Amino acid sequence: MKKNKIKMKNFKNYDEFRKVYFAENPQHINIVKKEIIKEYVATPEMDIADLLCVLRELLKLSNITKLPDQAELSREHLKAISTKGNPTIHTVAKIANKLGYRLTLMPI
Repeated sequence: MKKNKIKMKNFKNYDEFRKVYFAENPQHINIVKKEIIKEYVATPEMDIADLLCVLRELLKLSNITKLPDQAELSREHLKAISTKGNPTIHTVAKIANKLGYRLTLMPI
């Protein structure tokens, strides 16, 4: 059976493409999550803005942005990690925990 290829030109933006792609290829979600974390950890220049970007991407991949009640995350938590947000360390830690990660300190 021949599988249909998903073409980016059929979508308005990357978020739309991502939804369809991962709906059809859910086995790739954990691979992409691992690569995002691996790249973040391996890049010493990363800062808090980069960490928030990583959390947003992980939330999108986990589809938690659609289900804040089920994930025990409020809309305020999600707004806090938006590009205009200013989250507390508690908020960042809570979101990371809900995604299955823990904040850690590492020597630089």
